[in-house]
Amino acid sequence: MKDYFFDTCALQHRYIDSEYSRRVRLLTSRRDVKCYISEWTVAEIASTFALHCRKQSLSVAKFDALIRRFLEDVASSRLTVVATPKRGFVRAQQLFRFAGVQKSLGLGTGDSLIAMCAMEVARMEQRRVHFMTSDWKLFNIIRRLDAFQSVCGCELLGRPKDGSSAVA
Repeated sequence: MKDYFFDTCALQHRYIDSEYSRRVRLLTSRRDVKCYISEWTVAEIASTFALHCRKQSLSVAKFDALIRRFLEDVASSRLTVVATPKRGFVRAQQLFRFAGVQKSLGLGTGDSLIAMCAMEVARMEQRRVHFMTSDWKLFNIIRRLDAFQSVCGCELLGRPKDGSSAVA
């Protein structure tokens, strides 16, 4: 069994057609893959769908259909929602110290909590978790973290902006 943890920006490709949809849909449909998301993603995916609908001038009915498909995946356990444990918040603070202060990189609260939640899943399952994101900034930060890399692999859906590998 392989474990994948999806950042919201990667998960959206399961529901919204894009050049990455095939890869995400294949992974999230395989029986030998367990897919995790953060509880933060449950709220954030609605924002992502709303933005998509605004940009594409789509109806409320389309938004409702996207949310319904997502909630069906959660209800069927296709996606396992993981609460951020207390130590995840402490680790998020440490990530802000590293990324925001030492490296002068901008990092959002949600991105930090989602990444730390992925680490907690790896520790809970006691095996390596593959973290999927399409957020270059987040990928660029967490691929530099030894603590993250020791328990999680990281894959960027897209092309790295610095010409490096999209897998860390």
